[in-house]
Amino acid sequence: MNRPLATIAGAVAVVATGVAVWAGTNFALAVPAATAAVAAAAFLFVESAPSVARRARPPGAPRSSGEVDRLRTAFRTGRVGRELIVSLLDNYERTGPNPAFAGRRPEEQARLVRLSGAEFREYVRGRIDELEARS
Repeated sequence: MNRPLATIAGAVAVVATGVAVWAGTNFALAVPAATAAVAAAAFLFVESAPSVARRARPPGAPRSSGEVDRLRTAFRTGRVGRELIVSLLDNYERTGPNPAFAGRRPEEQARLVRLSGAEFREYVRGRIDELEARS
C-alpha cells in the first residue's frame, strides 16, 4: 500500500471514531461513523498483512509455493506420497524436455513405490538431475 493512501485511511479511521464517540446516543450519526471507522481500520489491516508476512521471512529465504509444500508432505506420507512424487516428476518431464513421454507403466510405478527410503531418494535425485540436464 502506498503511504498517502495509508495516511488517508488512518485519518478516516481516527476521525470517524471520534465522531462516533462524540455522537453518543445519536444513532443516526454514530452508526455510520462507527461503520466508516471499522471499514477504514479493516482496510489498513488487510493492506498491511502482506508486508508483515514479508518482514517475518528472513531476507533471502525462499518463498514457499504450494507445489513445494505438496512435495514436503509427499515425502512424509509413505507409499501414497511416493506415487505423487513419481507422478510429479513424470509431469515435469512431459511439460519439459520430453513432451512425448507417456508416463510410467503400473508395474514400474509399483516397483518405484516399493524401494527403500534411501533408494527412493536416490531415484528422485537422479531423476531431477536428468530433467535438469535435458532442460
